[in-house]
Amino acid sequence: MSSSPIILHIPHSSSNIPEFEHEYSPLLAGEIEKLTDWATERIFDFEGCVKLVTPFSRLFCDVERFVEDPLEKVGMGMCYTHADNGEYLRTVTAEKKEYIRKRYYDTHHEQLKGLVDNSLRNNGTATIIDCHSFSEIPFIRETHQSHDRPDFCIGFNEQNSLVPLFRDYLESLGYSVALNFPYAGSMVPLEFLGRESECSIRSIMIEVNRKLYMDNYEVIDSSVVLLNYQLSNMMS
Repeated sequence: MSSSPIILHIPHSSSNIPEFEHEYSPLLAGEIEKLTDWATERIFDFEGCVKLVTPFSRLFCDVERFVEDPLEKVGMGMCYTHADNGEYLRTVTAEKKEYIRKRYYDTHHEQLKGLVDNSLRNNGTATIIDCHSFSEIPFIRETHQSHDRPDFCIGFNEQNSLVPLFRDYLESLGYSVALNFPYAGSMVPLEFLGRESECSIRSIMIEVNRKLYMDNYEVIDSSVVLLNYQLSNMMS
């Protein structure tokens, strides 16, 4: 690993809905339970790393979507409007979407870019670890419906040295690992998207299968501690 600070990007661990948002359907609680990356801020808590945790639920504003995202057609764009089963969740007017973009979405992306710029300025390189978890059972709206899901998914935009390093380490512990499956890509500020290597940026997504640390939506603390220990060693 580089000696430069590592940026841990944790976008989906919060279940918080801002107080001004009152128009959700009764389905909200179930969707939060289903879609939140529970305990990822604890699993990906590594000494010596910079951590950027999104303080609001992805259902309110998903910072990993584009402002005009193709998934809007299924109600899963920057502002979620429908539940996984397609039922109505909330109405987002153009005015509300613009307000959320400016106050929440843009602020988050400015923070991430600031961390990357700071690392590039001080170290000449930047490393982003995009930290997630995923359900063992595919959601209805997901592209990949195979139930044969790995223990870990490693995603990336451009192949980099971390991909084989992390894959080999996790496989040495007995875990199954897939690359860009069932999810692909990794977070990087839009200004650098598609040209990470020429800008000396490495970005890699690590998705943990929730079966490794949850049982029926209940977090198993001992499993969280173990995963944190194993992934911390991977970063050293």
